[in-house]
Amino acid sequence: MTLPGVVAIDTNCFIYFFEGDDQRSEYLARELFEPMARGQRQGVASVLALSELLAYPYQLGRDDRAHELRAAMVAMPGLAIRDVDTDVADRAASLRSLLRLRLPDAIQVATALESGADAFLTNDRELLRAEQSVQVLLLDDVAGL
Repeated sequence: MTLPGVVAIDTNCFIYFFEGDDQRSEYLARELFEPMARGQRQGVASVLALSELLAYPYQLGRDDRAHELRAAMVAMPGLAIRDVDTDVADRAASLRSLLRLRLPDAIQVATALESGADAFLTNDRELLRAEQSVQVLLLDDVAGL
């Protein structure tokens, strides 16, 4: 399956890419991040994804690694990192209520919707319940893993 033009990206995809899960990171590089760098695809992520990505290195006392990951994600060509503004917060509250999503997941999906993303790429099967709001693509399924 080909990824659409504007893809909202869940935290787990960044973790796979930066922390080296081979098959997943290769797929993400080839089909998502390299096309983004060439201007052939756009990515969007919630600032929450950045926070979640950095939490584990900080937990390990690896501030240096957290700083590297932050710099890499912020500098990623073709990626817009969106703040949680009042529109995202309102949409997240609605999604949380209607779909019984955890608040962090609701914020990520709301960011996708408020940013006009064509799809939300994740590897979290729980987020399939958001399918009525946005096309949810499971990484392992689209990558054939």
